[in-house]
Amino acid sequence: MAQQGVIVRKKEDVQYETLKTVQDVMDTISHGSLTLLIQDGRVLQIDKKEKIRLK
Repeated sequence: MAQQGVIVRKKEDVQYETLKTVQDVMDTISHGSLTLLIQDGRVLQIDKKEKIRLK
């Protein structure tokens, strides 16, 4: 018997969304770094450190 109100998502969909989020964050910085916190093969957190280059 299927549970009502439960959304089943494919692992590939979650991975795509995670990669899309990482790409979106990458697009917002020109100098800096991203750190991914991974647990049990899943990205739990993205830390963004942006550097401002003075010319």
